[in-house]
Amino acid sequence: MAFRKLTIEDVEDIDPTLNFFEKLAACSHRAKDIEVRETEETETKRAVSDEEAASSEAEARKKSNNKTTPKAKKQPVKYGPQPPPALPEEFKDKIRNVAGGRNYSEAKLVIQKLLYATDLNKTHNRLTIPIKQISGGFLNVEEEKFLQGRDEKGKNSKKVNIIEPSLEVVDVKLARWDMEKVDGKTSSSYALNGTWSQIKERNELTLGMVVQLWAFRIEGELYFALVTLPPA
Repeated sequence: MAFRKLTIEDVEDIDPTLNFFEKLAACSHRAKDIEVRETEETETKRAVSDEEAASSEAEARKKSNNKTTPKAKKQPVKYGPQPPPALPEEFKDKIRNVAGGRNYSEAKLVIQKLLYATDLNKTHNRLTIPIKQISGGFLNVEEEKFLQGRDEKGKNSKKVNIIEPSLEVVDVKLARWDMEKVDGKTSSSYALNGTWSQIKERNELTLGMVVQLWAFRIEGELYFALVTLPPA
């Protein structure tokens, strides 16, 4: 994508005592950092848009099918087995182990979703969590407000721990993306990034696989658990 020109706000924190060539190098590095960040934001918004389009297409197909079977009850667009399977016992044991005697909450299902190409693309390095597909709230008021804000590098992100399908516990970043649509409405999604590509590779996640993301808390701190479901 074409990169915008640097503004005074972009470089106002560069050390004024640097000589001309040092300032030029600092500006060059800053421009590259901004380009990478804004490219990542654009790609994430495109990924969210693609996933919502696929979800809308699936819903349209279900509506079409319902026309031939008037008595069929209309169901929301969801992927994988219905109702969603409960959290496996080995994950419950792992949560108790991670808590280590500390207080912890019951795990709640955040989303059960199909893995798209953008979820597995190494360049994107993120798992998208469309807000419209979330089963229930999992953030507190402070976390929601924080993730809607921005820091000097761009969108705020929160580092959290996640239990992988292999039951290994690693850290990952949680961020929120808001995209303005042509009709003026906003499409919003959360995303897990940071170490997502490594999680994907270690657990051999593949296109079309259905996964569940669960949320729980230990002494108030947010944790996730990622579960892979067997093929239908």
